[in-house]
Amino acid sequence: MGHPELTARQPDGVLRVLLTWTSLTTLIFWLPAVRSAFDGRSYEWGLGGMRGAGLSGDYWFPLLIAGFACWLVTRGWCGARPPFRWVFLAWHVLLAVLVIERAIALGDNLTWEGDTLGLSMPLQWVGPLVFVTAACAAIYWASRDRSSVERLEPPHDGINRLVAMVTLALLPIMFLLLRFGTPHGLTDQIGTIIAIGFWFLLPRVPNRWVPVRD
Repeated sequence: MGHPELTARQPDGVLRVLLTWTSLTTLIFWLPAVRSAFDGRSYEWGLGGMRGAGLSGDYWFPLLIAGFACWLVTRGWCGARPPFRWVFLAWHVLLAVLVIERAIALGDNLTWEGDTLGLSMPLQWVGPLVFVTAACAAIYWASRDRSSVERLEPPHDGINRLVAMVTLALLPIMFLLLRFGTPHGLTDQIGTIIAIGFWFLLPRVPNRWVPVRD
């Protein structure tokens, strides 16, 4: 079975999709968190009743949720050890309930707006359907047997170092584009795209394990 320290659970197919979905849906918290810090007061955001410009206003809110989401997704990619399963399940069920409540309360006004990239997406019907589907998938994943542990081989240090270096290298590039670029201009758009890529890469940096092929 190998050394005990080399045993952990790799994400299966369902969990991989859910982790990717979690990163995608939490962009609405990550982008205000990083852009408020990097852009400064020229960047304004709003999430429900929360508002801010730069580090002022309710900046703590997207920062807190983005930090939690980063911990949650990183934990999932790195073995999904307890208490990940129940926290992950609760998160997706809570999101589904909140989206349903917002869809009922706001109707056609429930949209996601991305001013920098010029995006607008109505969510009245699509939102509840997709988030309820994700919650059902999380329930299905959490309810399955979790007693077995997969045997793993030592980490591919070279690959992990490369991913870590690429991820860290994106930070100064992102800062320069967002801080000194024209608001809502091409530099802002490129910086935002890099910030999105950074968000998906970041939780994978500590994921040092690969399955053994018997």
